[in-house]
Amino acid sequence: MPKSQDASVIYTSDQKVELFIGLINTTLGLAMLVAPLWILAFVENKVYRLVIITMFLICFLSVVTFTTVARPFESLGATAA
Repeated sequence: MPKSQDASVIYTSDQKVELFIGLINTTLGLAMLVAPLWILAFVENKVYRLVIITMFLICFLSVVTFTTVARPFESLGATAA
């Protein structure tokens, strides 16, 4: 006899999920490379410029750390690069 299946269980393709996550990561990475350049072009104060750069670096490090299987020193190396 076949086992009864729960109606709330939804099966998805791993390939589609990985593609979706890859597209999100690529879009986020591209935005985090281009956005600071445009923001910095319109900011004159050096302190504000440093704050913008620092915030984007922290954000990038967080994204790399939490969305990849890289070890901490690899994430830091990717951020430094």
